[in-house]
Amino acid sequence: MRKLTAAVIAVLLFQLIISCKKSDAELREKALRADQAVTEKSEINKEIRLLQEQLKNAADDYQRSQLYSKIAGLYSEKGDTMSTMKNAREAIKYQPNEYYSRYLLGKAYLDAGRYGEAEIELLTSVDLQNDFSLSHFELGNVYYKKLKYPDAISQYKLAVRFDEQCYQAYNNLGVLYSLTGKGRDAETILKKGISIRPDFPVYYKNLGIVYDSILKKPKDAAENYAKYLELRPDCPERKSVEAWLDMLGGKR
Repeated sequence: MRKLTAAVIAVLLFQLIISCKKSDAELREKALRADQAVTEKSEINKEIRLLQEQLKNAADDYQRSQLYSKIAGLYSEKGDTMSTMKNAREAIKYQPNEYYSRYLLGKAYLDAGRYGEAEIELLTSVDLQNDFSLSHFELGNVYYKKLKYPDAISQYKLAVRFDEQCYQAYNNLGVLYSLTGKGRDAETILKKGISIRPDFPVYYKNLGIVYDSILKKPKDAAENYAKYLELRPDCPERKSVEAWLDMLGGKR
């Protein structure tokens, strides 16, 4: 069993996986349901067309705003960032104080790498509706991207406070606790996430890294690496994780 060098620890910590909504549940297990994804998008397109028809007969600005917001939400679900922006802006034009439209616009800016604009919209969203968990989650992602780790941690904590099922926020908290040297906190929060969503593979890789590089528990590290490979056998970094397992003397 090897002794971790500073270089190995640095490599392991670099491998921690942050969760963003853009890659929700490993992009729905990636190609798991490629055909299903095509079908889902087809259904979403039908819903969008129906809502666009309803826009022609909208009774007032409030209804227009609601329809544009629904359309923006569907484009966000499809992963069409530019169309999400366009329709969220239209919704806000008719109802500037609609927190959900602000959230959708902020998330789209985040997905486009426009972090300053994303921060403004998401802060507006939480000002309008402070208990909306997803706005706090995405704001945490903005601060993570901007390397403002204490602010990101605060937002992820609010995300799980307002929605205990916000499983990706537990993961991201675990990552940030790890990066800031709080191994015990990382272990606790990742285990909490596992209790809520035991089939989310990223927890196990990140927890394995915490045990491996910070808490120095090789047996626990090996168990979590093995669980990660079990849940995500086609992961792109499989050879790396297998190498870590071999170094720990664990079973694949």
